Amino acid sequence: MNEAKCDKASRKHTIITVLGITSMMLLMLVSIAGAAQSPNAWVQEGRMLTNSGKYNEAITAYDKAIEINPQNSLAWNGKGIVLDELGKFDDAIKAYNKAIEIDPQYFEAWINKGVDLVNLNKYDEAKASYENEIKINPSWEGKRN
Repeated sequence: MNEAKCDKASRKHTIITVLGITSMMLLMLVSIAGAAQSPNAWVQEGRMLTNSGKYNEAITAYDKAIEINPQNSLAWNGKGIVLDELGKFDDAIKAYNKAIEIDPQYFEAWINKGVDLVNLNKYDEAKASYENEIKINPSWEGKRN
């Protein structure tokens, strides 16, 4: 093959390779974007941000999960945890209440609600919340402090 034909073949190969890589990258981005639209992906993001102390960003992640699926009790509970960290106990209780409304058996939400009721000196309501949690999951009782 002469040099011109080799050059042309080489350019075609390069173009095909670049197009193939670009296509693969686009497919990956579409896949990632689709995962990011999953409420559970946003809940995971919220948890990581909460653990990193990035509370405002965590609330945004939980709100995105709630926007996608308003019946996601994990997102409501996670949002409540962040609001607790910010000292917004009344708002946290509202979020826990929403999680409990969606899933009355969600014992962690009952515990979290009880904690914030104690923070607000609402001891009788806190006791009732803890009693609900004990009814739902009596085996967990031994793990309390």
